[in-house]
Amino acid sequence: MWLALDPTDEQNGCVRYIAGSHRRGLRPHARTKTLGFSQGVVDFGPDDEAKEVSICAQPGDILVHHGLTIHRADANPSNRPRRAISSIYFSTHVKYDRESTDQYRRHLANRLQREGKI
Repeated sequence: MWLALDPTDEQNGCVRYIAGSHRRGLRPHARTKTLGFSQGVVDFGPDDEAKEVSICAQPGDILVHHGLTIHRADANPSNRPRRAISSIYFSTHVKYDRESTDQYRRHLANRLQREGKI
């Protein structure tokens, strides 16, 4: 869930979704260099971009999507903020892999420290 605190549009990097992508299963992921969005679809390409739907939001609007829905936002080159609060919900049916999660968090923390981001 993504709660808009500021107006968002194509000029300040609104959220873009690939309609129906949640029905096609998990795509290969790899780390990105964007703090807070540390995973990206590695085979994202022109076919995906052609299916994108831009969602503009006003303060108080909540965008909710399935966990497998491919989504992204462009950088914010404008002089306007694009603040939001996000939350992730996991069903009680989700199987939690503590070892993989802990390893991922350690690697991410080490990388961010090396880059001086934390």
